[in-house]
Amino acid sequence: LGTSYINVQYRKVESSLQPAFKQARGGVVDYYAQGGIRAYADGGMEAGDRPNQHIAQIAPAGSYRVWGERETEGEGYVPFRRSARVRSRAITEEIVRRLGGDPSTIQWNAEGSVTDWRYDPQTGSLYSPSDAGQAGRKTKKVKGKDVSYFDLGAVEKKLKSASKATQSWNRDLEKVAERVGGDVAEALASMGVEGMKLADKMANGSTKYINEMAAALRGLQATAKATLGDYTRQLTSANKVNQKFASDLARLSALGYDDLAAQLAAQGDEAAQQLAAAAVKDPSKAKKADAAAKTANNALTADQVQSLVQIIAAITTKTTGIHDVAAKTGIGEDQIIAIANKSRGQIKTSLGARADRFLEDLRKANAGKAYADGGIRAGIYATQGGIIRFAEPQTGGEAYLPLSPAKRRTAMPVLADVARRFGVGLTDAQAGRPVVIVQNGDTITVPVTT
Repeated sequence: LGTSYINVQYRKVESSLQPAFKQARGGVVDYYAQGGIRAYADGGMEAGDRPNQHIAQIAPAGSYRVWGERETEGEGYVPFRRSARVRSRAITEEIVRRLGGDPSTIQWNAEGSVTDWRYDPQTGSLYSPSDAGQAGRKTKKVKGKDVSYFDLGAVEKKLKSASKATQSWNRDLEKVAERVGGDVAEALASMGVEGMKLADKMANGSTKYINEMAAALRGLQATAKATLGDYTRQLTSANKVNQKFASDLARLSALGYDDLAAQLAAQGDEAAQQLAAAAVKDPSKAKKADAAAKTANNALTADQVQSLVQIIAAITTKTTGIHDVAAKTGIGEDQIIAIANKSRGQIKTSLGARADRFLEDLRKANAGKAYADGGIRAGIYATQGGIIRFAEPQTGGEAYLPLSPAKRRTAMPVLADVARRFGVGLTDAQAGRPVVIVQNGDTITVPVTT
């Protein structure tokens, strides 16, 4: 109904609000059980005479405001003073919960900390144990011949000297890191033994000298920044390479070298691109490579050999089809088809006439004609989207009905069989026929038209 803005002295405001809500230790106020002030929906009293704004904010010490108005639907009050820290945290967790957050994820860092970061100085060692071992391998002349022997004392001496040198080196790197930064110390450490004297001089040198060397080492570590122009050039180059590769593969496929093209496409790296270009330039070599690729593609892996053994064992009768094999072995039908295509001759040789139904299903699957005439049987059928699993054991049998008018002669008997199994009859909608209804012993003949 309007906005009121009233300037009052802060002392008077404090005295008038104090009896209304006693939340000096913090709290979440939903309403005023003992009465309160409901005013200044768009204005109020704050330090500097600023209007109240009902948005999330943090007020400085010494400021005042009317709060908890009904349209806020409740506000949280959290004092920051250290003596109220325990209760203020509890109230903050409740506020987070009411705002839909998870209080358990809050990290309290009252003593100060930096989250998700840890100091990890990276220096390392100048020498490895194998370096000390190499020091013990020596040779000496025995009757004019070099004889190898192992000197344990030399190993012990090398271990001590290497340990002392590494410790001194790490101390120098620690000083460098403390004076100019860990990134400089890491760059210096990457120089290894060759950087020992430089590390010592930087650790104990003048400020001017260490700053100069630090700048030089940082310059060595610098990497080029990405630019949009460079991105465009590299992407354009990659696009050209990919277009050339695709063109070469298409050319190989057109020449009849499908196996070679498929294998190179699957490899897809720079070597494959080079081989594809070479094959296009030399068709005679491409023909030999395609033959080798065909042989490789038709070869069974160790796992496929094991699956083939299971497939052959599952074909127990001449009526065993692909779906029967899948049900017995648990091997996916797509895997069975892939393995059978590679081992068709071996399956025929091993099983003879017993494999006829299985190989017929395989032929139909490859031709995309499985169940082209419809039927009620277990197996698979093909679509443009691929092979479809059909009549799994838990279905109790499924029927496949082709809808093409050309398949109507074979589809109708299947439809009639399904209707019979469902306990219903069929009525030809294209011609009238009498239907006999028997009820309570009375026979009624009803003509049914289209």
